Amino acid sequence: MTSKEIVDKIGKYLVFRHFFTHSYGFFIDEEKLEPLMNNISEIYSEFKREIDEYLLKVKG
Repeated sequence: MTSKEIVDKIGKYLVFRHFFTHSYGFFIDEEKLEPLMNNISEIYSEFKREIDEYLLKVKG
């Protein structure tokens, strides 16, 4: 997975957070929320791997 792909996936969570904090919870579409819940572990692992790789490069 590339950095761009991770940014795109994390962006979906930011959109959800923005919607949730600026509206009411009963407007949440469970069908749209379910894929976010199911993929969070994978996305977190990829994000953490990217950060760890970056830190290794920076520390040199």
